[in-house]
Amino acid sequence: MKYERWINLDGNPAKALESAREQFLQQGFKLTSLSPTSFEVTGPGMNNTRQNALRGVSKAYVSISGKELHVEAELRYARRMQRFVLFFPPALILGLMATFLVTLPGSKTVALASCIPQLLIWIPISLIWAPSIRRRTEKAIDTVMENAALIANE
Repeated sequence: MKYERWINLDGNPAKALESAREQFLQQGFKLTSLSPTSFEVTGPGMNNTRQNALRGVSKAYVSISGKELHVEAELRYARRMQRFVLFFPPALILGLMATFLVTLPGSKTVALASCIPQLLIWIPISLIWAPSIRRRTEKAIDTVMENAALIANE
């Protein structure tokens, strides 16, 4: 998954670039390249949905061109978290159902009656929750860019 954004700058472009770099570094990103007009960072990864949404970025390239700040970001960590949210709850429930069926062979109806309602609840929750992870990551990138543009005007 890729994400791109351009934002016009009214102030000092170098100051905006420095601000964006600092915001990424504060979240644990590793600087992989640096020049007077650009930088590239790699992300520390996203291990749960309660972490800062910016950590959904696996790699970001931020540059200035004239009076414009540009970011290209790969959202591999956000995608990985989306897959986890989509597949883990149903897989866990199906695994429990299989365990119940094996360990309680005479109680198939009990196993089905306890697991199927949970599946019917978790599948829609997962389908709603997963896309929100990408949206939150994109919004976090937008916030970094908007903050950098604002600081450039000071």
